[in-house]
Amino acid sequence: MMSIKFFTKSSAYALLVMVFAFFSCQKELFPTTSLTATNQHQATGNEVDGATGYYSNLLMDKLTFDSIQLDLSSSAEAQSLLAREVTAKANDALMAVPQPVTRYSDTDGDKKVGSDAAKIYALGLQYFLFQEDAAAAQYLEKAKEFLLSWAAKNLPTNHTPNESGYLPFLTGYSLIRSRIDADSRTTIDNWFRTRFNFYKGLPVRTNNWETIRNLFMLNIAYTIHDVSFINQASADFNKHHNTNYRADGASVDFLGRDGFAYHVYDLLFVAQIGRTLAVYKGKSALDSLVHQRSTRWVNLRINPNDPPVLGGSISDAISFMAPYVLDPVNHVHLEFVHTEWAPDKNRSDYNKPYNATGSTYAFVEMASLMRDEMFSFVRKLNPNFTRYSNLPYYINSFGKSRSNPYIESVTFYGDLPFRGWYKSCGPGQYTLQNLTSLGIQNDQLSSIRIPTGFRVTLYEHGNFSGNSVVLTETTIDLSKYNFNDKTSSLKIEKL
Repeated sequence: MMSIKFFTKSSAYALLVMVFAFFSCQKELFPTTSLTATNQHQATGNEVDGATGYYSNLLMDKLTFDSIQLDLSSSAEAQSLLAREVTAKANDALMAVPQPVTRYSDTDGDKKVGSDAAKIYALGLQYFLFQEDAAAAQYLEKAKEFLLSWAAKNLPTNHTPNESGYLPFLTGYSLIRSRIDADSRTTIDNWFRTRFNFYKGLPVRTNNWETIRNLFMLNIAYTIHDVSFINQASADFNKHHNTNYRADGASVDFLGRDGFAYHVYDLLFVAQIGRTLAVYKGKSALDSLVHQRSTRWVNLRINPNDPPVLGGSISDAISFMAPYVLDPVNHVHLEFVHTEWAPDKNRSDYNKPYNATGSTYAFVEMASLMRDEMFSFVRKLNPNFTRYSNLPYYINSFGKSRSNPYIESVTFYGDLPFRGWYKSCGPGQYTLQNLTSLGIQNDQLSSIRIPTGFRVTLYEHGNFSGNSVVLTETTIDLSKYNFNDKTSSLKIEKL
C-alpha cells in the first residue's frame, strides 16, 4: 500500500473527536443479532408471497419481480430480452451434461466452472420467472442435477477472485432452493456450508479479495438461512467496509494499484452485496451501505497508535471516478503508473488513459445500488443503451437511486494526482491561519475534488486577496489554471 501522510495537530485531533462522537450515535451498518430458530425466518427476510410466486433470493426483491412480470405482459422488448438471454440459454442447458471439477485450478477448471455456472443461473432464473408455466419443472430439476453433481465433488480454493466464478451457482440455487426436495436441499446446503467455513478461515485482506470473501459468506448465509453464518459474515463485512474508502472516495484498490480498473472491480462485488442486503434486510440497509462513511479509514503504513481517520463512502467512490467517465477529455488518469504491484506494468492498459467503456460490466451491477448515476454512466459510454440492452442492467433497473443523508465536502491534496496529504472541508471561509490549523500548509495545494453543487474560490494570498480562481468541478492539476502550490486562503460555497 502506498504511503499517505496525515496531519496530527491538536486541532485535527479535536475534529476527529467530534467525528467519532457523531458516528458513535449511529448504528452499525449491518448489526449482527443473536437469534433462535423460532425467529430465524424473520431475521433473514425470507419473504414468500404465495399469490405472486415470489420468494427471497440473491437476485431481486419483490418489487423487481412484480415489475418484471408486469413488463412481460406488455413489453415486446422485455419479452425479447428474456427469451434471448434466459429462456434460450436455459433450453440449451437442458441438453447439457454437468462437468464438475474438484477445484477451480484443475485442468480446464475455469472453463467448466464458467460454463456450468451460466447454465445453473439460466435454469434457476427461467424457473423463477416462469414457474407457472407447465414446463417449468424441467428447469428446476435440471438445475438441481447440476448442483448435486458439483456438490458431490467440488472443493474451494484460497484464490478468492477465481472463486468468484462460483457466484452464479449460488444465485441460481437461491432461485430454486425453496422448491426442491428436502434431501437435495440438505446436500447442496452442506456443500455451501463447507465453502463458508473454508472462506471464513482465509486470511483477512484489505482489497477486493476481502470484498469477494465477504460477498460469498453473506450470500451463503442468507441463502441457507443460517443465523450464525449471517452474524459472522456481517461482522466481517462491517470491519472491511469501514476501512475501504478514503474521505474523497478513493478505494484501497485504487490507491494500491493506481488504477480505476481495480476501483471498479471492487465495486462489482460491493454492488452484489448491496443487492443481497436490500432483498433480505430492506432498503434502509442499502441506504446505509451507499452513504455511510467508513469510520476507520486506515493506511497500513500509518503508526497503528494514531487515532482512526474518517473515511469515505460508496457514494464518494462513484463521485470520485465520475469525472473520468463523464468528461474523459478533461479528466485523464494514466492507469497503474504508480502501482505497488510490478506485474501491473505488463498490462496492455499500463500508462494509458482510463477507458470507462471497459467498466460497463460493473456499472450495470452498480445500478442495483445507484440506478440514476449508473444510467448516466452507461448512456454516456453508449448513447443507444436502454434497460433492454443488457440483462443485469434490466434486472437492476427497477430500483431507485439512494438519497444522501450526509453532508458532502471538498477534498484538497498536496500532490498529483490526488496524492500526498489530503484534507476534506465543508462550506466556509478559510484564512491562512484556518488552513494551517487544519494541517493545510501555505502554497501546497495541487489537486482538488469538488462534488457537484459546490463552488471553490482559491486565493493567492491570505485574507482572500491577490489573484484568484473559481472552480466548480474536480481538478486533477491546478497547474491548468497556473495555481499549483499557490493557495493561501479559500472559500467553499454550497450552490
